[in-house]
Amino acid sequence: MRFALDAGHAGFGVTPGKRVPDGSMYEWDFNSAVIEKLSVKLLTCKGVSILRIDDPKGRIDVPLLERTDKANDWKADVYYSQHANAFGSGGFNEARGIETFVYTSRSPKAVSLAEAIQRNIIEATGLSNRGVKTANFAVLRHSRMTAILQEGGFMTNREEAKLLKVNSYRETIAQAVFNAFVSHFKLESTAEIPIIADKPKEETGSIIIEDFIQFGDKGNEVKAIQNQLLKSGFGLPKFGADGKFGSETLSAVKAFQKTFRLTVDGIVGPETKVKLNEASKKDQSKAIVPYPGQLIRLGFRGKNVERIQRAVGVTPDGIFGPKTEAAIKDYQKRQGLEVDGIVGPITWNRMF
Repeated sequence: MRFALDAGHAGFGVTPGKRVPDGSMYEWDFNSAVIEKLSVKLLTCKGVSILRIDDPKGRIDVPLLERTDKANDWKADVYYSQHANAFGSGGFNEARGIETFVYTSRSPKAVSLAEAIQRNIIEATGLSNRGVKTANFAVLRHSRMTAILQEGGFMTNREEAKLLKVNSYRETIAQAVFNAFVSHFKLESTAEIPIIADKPKEETGSIIIEDFIQFGDKGNEVKAIQNQLLKSGFGLPKFGADGKFGSETLSAVKAFQKTFRLTVDGIVGPETKVKLNEASKKDQSKAIVPYPGQLIRLGFRGKNVERIQRAVGVTPDGIFGPKTEAAIKDYQKRQGLEVDGIVGPITWNRMF
């Protein structure tokens, strides 16, 4: 089942006015945090795929028609857009509560899902129930699947604004929506669902979820991903786990995504993170990709050679030549293996 997930608007002041009146939080901060948490939860379910259709970094307010086109082209089954509400001319006021929107046609499928989401959120938060409503919002109007727009509380209400900034509340909303999806669509979760913590970002003074790691990023999160790639058998022979997401890491991420049949975009989002966690925690004495049963050496060709080349940082062409042999010897030396330039079961299992 395919879920198109949308964090409404954008962050960093990109979308004017979409913030708490005192400037302490942009709406996208809340929206993105909930979508990140919901993404991770959904990816624990069998047969579920997700597509995030806003800018995961919050730097661009993706046009609404572009969002729905992306979901339509992907043939999503559900379009879910997360928002925080506002009322009035810009100051704090008494408007409060939770409401969930469907398009004015009131599709029975959309209404049924919206009611499940609204019910679960009200039960989880105890906030005022403003009900399921209809609206001619563009993302509801132009989407060709069951479409929901959820308002998770009022930024213009002092009490609810405080909640919107707290990780536990964001987790509560994400869990409630996830529970609604599971019960409504009879989804089967296959793993323990992690709680994703917020991280302060000093540049903006607000709380932002850095949910997608990509080319140009730096820091401990990048280093952790690099270590997971190495543990999973995807080599970084030039720079290793240096905490810098450069071209070498980009190639390794794409190779990982291709191997595990993920979307090959070089971006470490929720789906890639889940698979990296699984792959890097497997028993390293057992190959993630089964050993093909023969020694692979100079002169060999094919897909297995391509896998080996990716693991040792050689441009994959499927031809086991002198350059590949030299890279394998370097890899074996670093790993404390017998240095012969031949990929047998021990070298293979260490790589994969």
